[in-house]
Amino acid sequence: MKSFEADGSGFTARVGRRLINRQKLTRYVDISIYRLNKFNADDFIKNTFYKIFAVGQKSTWQTSSWLSGGNQVENQNLIKENLSLKEELIILKSQAEENVTLRAALGISQERKENIILADVLNKDFLGNFLLVNKGSKDKITKGLAVITPDGALVGKVEKVYNNFSQIILITAASSSFEAEIQNETGVLAVVKGNGSDKISFELVPQEQILSKGNLVKTIALGNAFPKDILVGEVLNFEKESSSSFQKGSILPYFLRNSFKQLLIIIDEK
Repeated sequence: MKSFEADGSGFTARVGRRLINRQKLTRYVDISIYRLNKFNADDFIKNTFYKIFAVGQKSTWQTSSWLSGGNQVENQNLIKENLSLKEELIILKSQAEENVTLRAALGISQERKENIILADVLNKDFLGNFLLVNKGSKDKITKGLAVITPDGALVGKVEKVYNNFSQIILITAASSSFEAEIQNETGVLAVVKGNGSDKISFELVPQEQILSKGNLVKTIALGNAFPKDILVGEVLNFEKESSSSFQKGSILPYFLRNSFKQLLIIIDEK
């Protein structure tokens, strides 16, 4: 009869192999999504691909639910009970996190007087400019809708809509650009741009404006890029350009402060 330690080691090895396979699958999906976008694949093909891999990718972004796949260990009741307890803990944790997110979404919806749809994050593209979520045209999602975290920080906007999924362009993406307000003593407009990293930049702030590190940055209604007063982040640093009449600097985007598994899509004002 095999010892508990031996079976435990075998179980650990099998879990390790599954984790490696999961990582390989995630890498394959990331590269595939990048290629689909690069070569402008047909929307039907993209939607079908996303639908096939949605379940696996959701578990990659969320709690490590690969442990709860009903793993069977040969004739070891103790290990089975251990797995069962882990399953229950994962389910309870997932339910608790979802309840927290739903309560936050309800609070934001009431505060902002807007309709909000909760969406699961499925994947991040190869270059880190986009996210894929599990809501699409069948859920009344349309291009251009603002996307925020459960605590109200701006993430980006809907760039591409499929039947079952949507692609979200992040405010940190190099192609992202919008106007916002830096909340100094007077409130000054700035052009905010992504640079493909974990920070965003601002420019075209008049030299005479007094800025401070930590000034909050919020969206404005001008141009209809985003609804008004969504929190973007805070000023990290700034400099006055000697060759022009303006200042520029960088902003820490608040959506990167915490990890997230779900996002809120703002549908419209009530």
